[in-house]
Amino acid sequence: MKKKELYFILLTLLLLFLSLPSIPITFGEIKIEIGFSPKRLFDINLGSPIFMPFEQLWINVFDGASVRLKNPLGNVIKSLRVMPNTPTLIYTFNQFDTQGLWYLEVISTTWSKVIPIYLEGVNLNARVESLKFALQNDTLVIQGNIAIKNINHEGGMLLLIDKKAENQTLTISSKSNLGDMPIYLEIIQNPNQFGVLILKPYAPSLKITTLASVWAEISIDLPLIKSEDNRSVIIYTNEVIAKTSKMLINITTIPNEGLKLQLPKIHEVGRGGLVPFRPSIGVINFYLQIDDLIYTLNTKFLFIPDVFSKSVKGFVELNPLSNTFPYEFALNLQNLSTYQLILILRVNGVDKIWSTDITPLLAKVKILNQLTHEIVKDYEISFDKGVIDSIIKDGETYALLDNNEVSTTFNLIVNGIQLLNDETKPNILNLKPFTENVINVNLSRVSFLIVDYLDNPIKSGRIKIFREGLNKSSEISIIWNNDISLRNISLPINGIFKAIVEVDGFNITKSFIINDKIMLIKIQLEKYIKGSDFIVSTLFYLSVIIIIIEIFIAIKVWLRAIQLTKA
Repeated sequence: MKKKELYFILLTLLLLFLSLPSIPITFGEIKIEIGFSPKRLFDINLGSPIFMPFEQLWINVFDGASVRLKNPLGNVIKSLRVMPNTPTLIYTFNQFDTQGLWYLEVISTTWSKVIPIYLEGVNLNARVESLKFALQNDTLVIQGNIAIKNINHEGGMLLLIDKKAENQTLTISSKSNLGDMPIYLEIIQNPNQFGVLILKPYAPSLKITTLASVWAEISIDLPLIKSEDNRSVIIYTNEVIAKTSKMLINITTIPNEGLKLQLPKIHEVGRGGLVPFRPSIGVINFYLQIDDLIYTLNTKFLFIPDVFSKSVKGFVELNPLSNTFPYEFALNLQNLSTYQLILILRVNGVDKIWSTDITPLLAKVKILNQLTHEIVKDYEISFDKGVIDSIIKDGETYALLDNNEVSTTFNLIVNGIQLLNDETKPNILNLKPFTENVINVNLSRVSFLIVDYLDNPIKSGRIKIFREGLNKSSEISIIWNNDISLRNISLPINGIFKAIVEVDGFNITKSFIINDKIMLIKIQLEKYIKGSDFIVSTLFYLSVIIIIIEIFIAIKVWLRAIQLTKA
């Protein structure tokens, strides 16, 4: 080969080399760590963290290198030089950054590495497909379906949260015992400050106060993503997001001394933590050391802003892959509130959250006796329009409305007696969700005294009471075995009534008017004697005849005596 041709080949190779990309070829295994803070960095060969908005991206390269961060659109967001073995902040993600696959280019003089960085948002795109309310067995039932877009997820949970009530104090027991005595932990939430927990251990069977060293931490499952066989695999590592210092406290039989556990701000690495705090379901780990023995208590806990101090009224576990989630919750009618449905799904290793408010269209109605200032409990009420269903519980009517505002007349029956329109105030109800409506009525306390011909109280029988001029189907029917059954019967004042009394085949009808707030109505069966049958009645009349004869004889003897005296 001529010398000139050799120069031409060398020049061509040189031009080809210069035309290659500026990123050098990688040689061998490179030690690079990335993470959320210099406190906790992850070897990228084992897996890279998945980031969320407001979290920081840190890097540690065991060789000096240039770093370029590119977003999914290919734009260079940050470019800088990092020193060898020196953790360096690259970027803090924000809510405006494009979610998806980012690239972190790490370039040295002798090697290069392109690291995929995944940015996931916390919000979940979902919608309510159906929602309905029903009254069943003294409970309010909330039913419906929630749908999401066609995404892959690892399952999750649907929660119904009471937006008004504070969560009750949580008490958990340990898996191990203090000697032969169980240890308990009371967890108290600060209702005025999100993320503050007070943890108080105690042992009810403890005989003497015991000094112990205690500390606590909160951990979550953190996702790492790595490539295996040309595919991405998500693995999880349990990481601490908050931790307390050790302190000495006295363990007694009741919750007394405790320690304070403060959560960091959302998406920040807090005191004692290694990774950011994310809205999720975490684990509280409480440690108690006495001498050389360490006891552990742990429980799952819900850490979601604005929900942290609220009561969880129900939950449904959700299966992976499904995109429609049916739910049904049964709630106590007497503790109703406004609610929030919270959907938590794990997508690409991150717990994503969606929520919506739910307001049951339920109004309350009470009947108040203005004469006695007492709540009436024995009544029936029906509404002419706008009420889907209603139920009476402990004297309160819960009316399920078909709209946010309903104006309706009603029909009220108290103690079996129908009230007229002018006997209720108001006579038109304006019902709205969560309003307590009072219907005022004037009811007299009426007692009945049923006596026989000789004025003796009759201890058993049947009485029917109804209003004159109204359908007899609206009536009170009482079978009594003692006079207690005939006391304090509520009847509308100024009403005209009839009573039919039946005793051993004898009956009597009596009309009466209610014109006072307390009344006693006496009804006498003139042809009946208490405890009578045919023999008793016959003996009674014979005794009367005998008495009359005796009186006649006495008068006759007296008259004869007078005649003898005159003679």
